[in-house]
Amino acid sequence: MVGNRHMYPYFLHLTICILALILSSLGISGYLRYGHATQQIIIENLIEDENSMFLSIVYSLICISVMLTYPLQLFPVIEVIENALFLPGKIFGPKTLVVESVNGEGGIQEASETDSLIKDKSKVGLAVAVPKSVSAWKRNLIRLLLICAEVGIAILFKDQYAYFGSIFGTIGASVLGYFLPPLIHIKLKRHQVWWGITALNVFLLTVFGVIGGSTSLGLGIKTIVDRMINNQ
Repeated sequence: MVGNRHMYPYFLHLTICILALILSSLGISGYLRYGHATQQIIIENLIEDENSMFLSIVYSLICISVMLTYPLQLFPVIEVIENALFLPGKIFGPKTLVVESVNGEGGIQEASETDSLIKDKSKVGLAVAVPKSVSAWKRNLIRLLLICAEVGIAILFKDQYAYFGSIFGTIGASVLGYFLPPLIHIKLKRHQVWWGITALNVFLLTVFGVIGGSTSLGLGIKTIVDRMINNQ
């Protein structure tokens, strides 16, 4: 593998292209075949019998997948919220700065802003973290409220919850996939690369990021509103 590291970019791009081709072809085929009757789970279109054992197995596997991946997806959200609330100087955080530094023995030292440990921050690798002085029950309460909020939204939207999730998926995917990479590349490499690369970044940012993201967001909101009106 060491000798093939130079091939990594090619394998990465090839993998992304193959996955994009598979997912897009399946999605387009479903809509071409069933049109507006396409279900959120395409298996429901393929199997009309709601009491089918195979359909029950598919639902069970989906539930297991959600249970196993939910903590992983929730972890970065919790980290961001806790840092916004409990870091020193934040709303519920302590007034003094608390940092962690790896000492010479491999352990972690905690120091306040006035400690000699952090007087010269340029020479010591420091990581700002939620201090231990923040009570565990406060952090657990935030996590509980976050989960309750998601459960409440799921109950409120019911059958439209998947479309509600797609709205945030559209926002996140557009930012991570089509906003940040071109912007970062333009920021770092615009004076070092061929102008066509910069034009390609602008194209991706404009067409897929702005236009595509806005279109998907608008269609998602319209779908939720239409379904909620029709169900009344």
